Amino acid sequence: MNKYDYIILGGGIAGSLLAWQLHLRKKSFLLIDNEDPHASSRVAGGMINPITGKRLVLTWMAEKLYDFNHRFYPRLEKSLGVPFYRELPLRRVFKNAAQANDWLVRCRQADYRPFILNDGDETSLFGIKTPFGYGTVLGAAVDTVPLLNALHAVLGNSYRKTNITYDEIKPAKEHIRIGELACQKLIFCEGWKATANPWFSYLPFNPCKGDVLKIRAEISQHTGIAAGVFLLPFGDHFRCGSTYIWDELDCTATEQGLRTMTRQLENILSVPHALLEHKAAVRPTVKDRRPFLGRHPREKRFYIFNGLGTKGLSLAPWFSRHMADYLLGHGGLMPEVDIKRFPLPSI
Repeated sequence: MNKYDYIILGGGIAGSLLAWQLHLRKKSFLLIDNEDPHASSRVAGGMINPITGKRLVLTWMAEKLYDFNHRFYPRLEKSLGVPFYRELPLRRVFKNAAQANDWLVRCRQADYRPFILNDGDETSLFGIKTPFGYGTVLGAAVDTVPLLNALHAVLGNSYRKTNITYDEIKPAKEHIRIGELACQKLIFCEGWKATANPWFSYLPFNPCKGDVLKIRAEISQHTGIAAGVFLLPFGDHFRCGSTYIWDELDCTATEQGLRTMTRQLENILSVPHALLEHKAAVRPTVKDRRPFLGRHPREKRFYIFNGLGTKGLSLAPWFSRHMADYLLGHGGLMPEVDIKRFPLPSI
């Protein structure tokens, strides 16, 4: 029997970065993933944007997360030897005069100023319709597939590609057994499929399907665009996302999704575009928009690190460290993310 201190089920951005944190601490662990090409971490558009929504709201923990990610991702790139991270300006195109006015208000607020750029580079907006103007936000793009593939390769024997069913998981007093594997602590990082997890399905997940396109268009490769949909440059193409579908929880890229995205693109592009690829995935979004971290209230060897939702690439680095510290007994969890905020229903 192969024994580990920790087994992590799910090798998306959450599980993989948690595994990386345990790797840095030289702990005994195994990361297990089935490498589903339709997993949300592999389909993700890749945008990190600190100012979002119709009202141009600063995202939760924006300053702390930016400072951490600004150091973490370049260091991870160096360790893995693969480029996947790029900081770049995001042009936030205003939909109407009210939104343009909201931007002026934000520019005067101290907590927003670190994320607002005033570079005045009009040439980067060639091919983009801006009838109400735009503002520039300090953002980033993450290419998740090379990140995950390289990280899994570096983990070596601490990573395994396989499928695990819930029936194979046998909790016992001294350890948890999964076939020929055994561990002291089992961490579930399964994304939206945790809605079927027999131990954690009581948590209020609110999964959301999204479409992502790969397109080619003659616009600047030096900036991203946020205009209801986003456009991020990756080499000779752009990634474009995304739709928000709450009642169709599958990973099928549909004609309806393509029509919706095409219509949105035509609203912001004044130049032609060519479609290269269309994918869809389901995000592990949460009703209160805060991640799920913590230990099961009854099965004390079972843990969860999930629910990072649409902000996963921004949240995962800091919270993977937070979760690793908790697993190792180096502190408690933030109340905002601890699953204790959702009591286990009585039987």
